[in-house]
Amino acid sequence: MRRVHTQSAIGSIAIGLAASALALAQQSTPSQPLAEISGRAIYEEDLMPSIGPQIMEMRNQEFDLKMNALSRLVQEKLVAEEANKRGITVDALWDQMVDQKVQPPTTAEVEAYYLAQQDRIKRSLEDVRPQLEQNLLQAKRQLARQSFVEQLRKSSGVKIYLSRPRVKVAQDNSRMRGNAAAVVSIVEFGDFQCPYCRAVDRKSTRLNSSHTD
Repeated sequence: MRRVHTQSAIGSIAIGLAASALALAQQSTPSQPLAEISGRAIYEEDLMPSIGPQIMEMRNQEFDLKMNALSRLVQEKLVAEEANKRGITVDALWDQMVDQKVQPPTTAEVEAYYLAQQDRIKRSLEDVRPQLEQNLLQAKRQLARQSFVEQLRKSSGVKIYLSRPRVKVAQDNSRMRGNAAAVVSIVEFGDFQCPYCRAVDRKSTRLNSSHTD
């Protein structure tokens, strides 16, 4: 026994974004009118059907800004705390624990990097070898620093409570197939212009035919 819900991803997500933004707008209490027409008030939630998706996009951008800033601040505090434990400066910590341990790029690595970027560089390998070696060394150090910070995060038990805004997509009962009380529920999202969605649709159609209950 199962049930299947099928819906267009674009339409459903847009509706969900508007609904979520409307719910957020309705949380503000008391609701103050934004305007009046012939004595009839216009409220913030009245705007949501037309600007809901844009509002959610702005909230996602706000989340990204906060998360980036939070990640930088967490890293700064972790590194400063570790340096303090060792009785050294932050710069000395980076140098001792990361930078000195990073090996210079090998000749093979430089040549492979050059071949991959040759069309963009448009200069001979010997002309740009010192610059490529420096770029690769910096990239290695950056990866090593990221790995070091990740180890600090794990050992310090860092917990991030900031979460991305979520969109609750409403269930459309008119598109439900099968037993509504089934133990397993499959929700299918599709894009009418996506070739992969069309391929999956053929499979789901056969699945529906062979499991009618």
